[in-house]
Amino acid sequence: MDCPEFELLESILYEPSNENNEIYLHEHLLRLNNSATDLFDDKDYGLFKKYTKEEFAKRVRVKLNQYIDKKKLNKSIEPRIVELTVNKNGDIKITDHPYIPLLLEGLKIKLDTEPILSDDIFLNHKTTNRKVYDKARHRIGLDPIPTPGSDPIFDVLLFNKKNEITMCSFAYIAVEFIDKDGTSFWKTPPVECGLLKGVYRKMLLNNNKIIDEVITVEEIQQAQREGRKIKCFNSIYKEFIVELVL
Repeated sequence: MDCPEFELLESILYEPSNENNEIYLHEHLLRLNNSATDLFDDKDYGLFKKYTKEEFAKRVRVKLNQYIDKKKLNKSIEPRIVELTVNKNGDIKITDHPYIPLLLEGLKIKLDTEPILSDDIFLNHKTTNRKVYDKARHRIGLDPIPTPGSDPIFDVLLFNKKNEITMCSFAYIAVEFIDKDGTSFWKTPPVECGLLKGVYRKMLLNNNKIIDEVITVEEIQQAQREGRKIKCFNSIYKEFIVELVL
């Protein structure tokens, strides 16, 4: 693969008291293993020269369990954010830091000024290569890392060359729609538009909380004008309402 140096990345909210904690762990590791297969199954990389795909998946889980036991995270009262990276040679690095709740009220997002290429493979995998997102944030004057409260604009909303919205740089997007009977429902863009296969997104889809269907730039702008809700979500901060700057 002709691409810049990068590592696979998973940021996991580890909450021993949450009954869904093990489910989230499983889904994060499943996504990591799928990304390793798609991105590192290459003759120039060493990962799958060392391990079969099954051996790699088992090795990651064993390493994570050892880290959790060593740091006594399973006995922690407070949630932690566990970050796991894997490079092309299969080297695994795990760190953790406190989960710091953010004030997720009154946040605004702004549309990017130019479209992304929806066939960019890095849009479908969580890695340390964030150039697409960093450039989008830079185009509208944002720092690489969002800090709610420090800027009236929290995040940038990306869209592709078909004028379909995709996701924000640090969260997914969903828009409230109203059916012919007056019942509201939520749509989120499908991954084919050019976005990451999210863990929390998958849960919302499986529980019929949202549906994945194309949303155009014009549709989300119209939703904002009509006062319909727009929300961002991810596996760390879950769901929060945002305002699209028109």
